[in-house]
Amino acid sequence: MFTNAQIFRIRRFFKNLIATMVYGSIIFVAIILYDAKFNIFLSANEKYVIYITGFMTLGILVAYRQIVTNNDFQRRQFSMIESSRLLRDNKFHRDKLNELIDYSNLVQKGEPISSESIHNLICEKKDGIFGDKPYKMTENGKKIRSHMMGILNNFEQLGIGILHNTLDEYIMKDGFELIVERNYNFYSTYITHIRTDENSSDFAENFEWLKERWKNKVSNKKTPRG
Repeated sequence: MFTNAQIFRIRRFFKNLIATMVYGSIIFVAIILYDAKFNIFLSANEKYVIYITGFMTLGILVAYRQIVTNNDFQRRQFSMIESSRLLRDNKFHRDKLNELIDYSNLVQKGEPISSESIHNLICEKKDGIFGDKPYKMTENGKKIRSHMMGILNNFEQLGIGILHNTLDEYIMKDGFELIVERNYNFYSTYITHIRTDENSSDFAENFEWLKERWKNKVSNKKTPRG
């Protein structure tokens, strides 16, 4: 089973391999054409094959570049739409959480929220004491967990979009780099809790991968595109 980073590198390798094959074909044909120009012993049929091969290679290159350009344009358009959707959806969840708890101030502290703190926010108590596991959530607790999971799922989808190259990394990184880092730091302990205590070992793995990826890049200019 490949990790997210390995999948990303494999996809980038094959993309670069295709580009290398195209440019290598051009160089090969150029060498043949150069040789043909000074070789008076080539027959007309041989020259014809060489010229046709050259034109076909150039045509393939133009088509390839056009496909890449169109895909990049469509990906950027989709990224702008998805960026607005993510911001809007996260604001909705954040506003709802602020109605239930002091959520924004908790995030602004820049410290991870412990699983115990979330446990205190969402689980029922009787006479100030928690009952036996599995803990029963309060009605407000169910809402709190639902909105928190909504935010985590949004960042997970963002990581998947970058990993599979359906979102433009430059655009998304410009708008979400600090947001991703702040939110992952806030939820990191809770993510670990869900992975271990709720038997969800791959929970938020793309969110984590994206946070680590952007953390290790100095600037967008040094961020390789898949």
